Amino acid sequence: MKNSCPAEAFFISRSCGVCFYLPFLVASMLNSPRFASCVLSVCSPFLLMGVARAQFGGQHVITTAAAGATSVYATDLDGDGDADVLSASGSDGQIAWYENLGGGAFGGQQVITTAADGAKSVYAADLDGDGDADVLSASNMDDKIAWYENLGGGAFGVQQVITTAVDAATSVYATDLDGDGDADVLSASSLDNKIAWYENLGGGAFGVQQVLTAAANGAQSVYATDIDGDGDADVLSASYLDGKIAWYENLGGGVFGAQQVITTAADGAWSVYATDLDGDGDADVLSASFWDNKIAWYENLGSGAFGAQQVITTAVDEAHSVYATDLDGDGDADVLSASFLDAKIAWYENLGSGAFGSQQVITTAADWATSVYATDLDGDGDADVLSASWFDNKIACYENQMGPCSPLGDDAFEDNDTCATPSAVAEGAHMDLFVSKSDPDYYSLTVADGATLTVDVFFATANGDLDAMLYESGLCTDDQDSGCDSTLACGYSGSDNESLSWTNVTGADVDCVLRVHVWPGTPLNCNTYDLVLAVAGPGGPVLFCNPANPHSGGAFATLAASDLSGPGLYHLEASNGPEDQFGYFLVSAGFNDLGVSVSDGRLCLQAPIGRYSPAAGGALNSIGRFDVGGVFQNLGGTSSVGSGFDVPSTLPDPPGGVIGAGDTWHFQLWYRDGVGSNFSDGVSVTF
Repeated sequence: MKNSCPAEAFFISRSCGVCFYLPFLVASMLNSPRFASCVLSVCSPFLLMGVARAQFGGQHVITTAAAGATSVYATDLDGDGDADVLSASGSDGQIAWYENLGGGAFGGQQVITTAADGAKSVYAADLDGDGDADVLSASNMDDKIAWYENLGGGAFGVQQVITTAVDAATSVYATDLDGDGDADVLSASSLDNKIAWYENLGGGAFGVQQVLTAAANGAQSVYATDIDGDGDADVLSASYLDGKIAWYENLGGGVFGAQQVITTAADGAWSVYATDLDGDGDADVLSASFWDNKIAWYENLGSGAFGAQQVITTAVDEAHSVYATDLDGDGDADVLSASFLDAKIAWYENLGSGAFGSQQVITTAADWATSVYATDLDGDGDADVLSASWFDNKIACYENQMGPCSPLGDDAFEDNDTCATPSAVAEGAHMDLFVSKSDPDYYSLTVADGATLTVDVFFATANGDLDAMLYESGLCTDDQDSGCDSTLACGYSGSDNESLSWTNVTGADVDCVLRVHVWPGTPLNCNTYDLVLAVAGPGGPVLFCNPANPHSGGAFATLAASDLSGPGLYHLEASNGPEDQFGYFLVSAGFNDLGVSVSDGRLCLQAPIGRYSPAAGGALNSIGRFDVGGVFQNLGGTSSVGSGFDVPSTLPDPPGGVIGAGDTWHFQLWYRDGVGSNFSDGVSVTF
């Protein structure tokens, strides 16, 4: 260990026998009850218990054996497709990893090295071109940038030193800087104020240090991405002694331009990151600075120019780390922060156009939080959060509960998890159902002789592909990888919504089991879906004008009807429509299957035609809009299930009157489609 510590290094307290960050001591030592508590208790550990907001689960501790944890990162290290976790810890000079066992569980600490004295930063990238992620470290007590070869199967080679020409190394990153297709290495070091890079020569060899600048006073963080839109990776730095966020243009061929200062108003700049924050396609810059307790961003104005500092929050006591990714699933990058003295991990919702919401605390139980990162850890398609915290030696994660299916859990049909335990299901639309790889759904129903069953499955997230299989009840199988074997019908497309149809020509009623499951090979473990069932023929409604004209989305809207739901005589459903388009149902005593062209659609009803429109009012108002899954959601309060329409006994005028027993009426849906309009197929119902 070094005899004297720089401000960003560790200060050795003989009273406690542990290391403190000197910036904390300078600002807080005389007045801090926490420091006094440390001295009086001879470093008795204590925790500030945090309460996570509803969007994230509670703190799940991966390890408390990362002594003086300084950095956390995650990527697939063992080649099994999920993100394993890496840590750097300064007090034990350790780089370690933790195997992702699936479902949010992690294995014990596996030490890669203890020869990174004062380990400050960890990162992973394929450095030797063999397709797996090798590990990088920066350590400030031995002035070292080093890498560790991934040997496969979770094993790593010995430390290979890239350079020791970094005085108090603080940060490491890797990406292709010279355009030759391999990952070059970047470093920041604070006592020599240096940002430098090292060319990847192939085969695990690296070139000599090439200095971008020695004018990043107290350099703490380095990152690289395309800043000026020319297709190569430019470099960013944060330096705490000059409060500076700066960038360095990649001029090609491994040559970089002079330092270009974005701001000097990040007092105690400790972390820098960049991604598109305002949706204009270029990389904006984020900073965390500890002296002014600030998380801020800087708009990329194009051509290498940046706007003024825009503060996201100052409610971070000694901000140490900043990161950004989509946390709430709305397609833009939200911001994460780790702050030291308040033990806080927090996030800030991106509201669009460069605006951010207020601080939302994930935890205050990351004691002296030093690092934050986010990626999908449990395979549900959303970004979970990781933290490193120095005082409690902790690497921890927080489950994101804002994903496509994690908030929902069991639905009303559970437990219907096997062929032996199906739940009875009626015709009509069944909304917001939940299914996972470990929790398939089975439904029982009877298809009358001569009837045709149509099943539509509309699901929320394409990379959580669902399949639908219809079996005769005695031939049902629980094997989710059986394809269409032994089925009466199946929906088995690669990533689209599923639809199947089966006509019973056996001469007798058939008891069936419908299975909806997550395809085993899809990335997501779970999904939500809407299930629409329709029976046509004997004992059920009959479709006409089918297929209808396609709408702007390429599909055609279709109707289903059931007498088994809703307070009206019949319940109508419409599905497969264009997202966000309005419409309402029509009714007639007659139809012509050929129909007539009206706008973009085909009207098959014959005059007089009744309109269940807002003008009809009350129970006759079927106004609604197609949702993102193509299901028609009722906006008039005339559906007992939220979607479709409960047909009342009274008819709109025209044709007027009431629906009587034995009457047959015919229905279509009119809907807006961009600048034009269209019609669904039709359904005939005998009441």
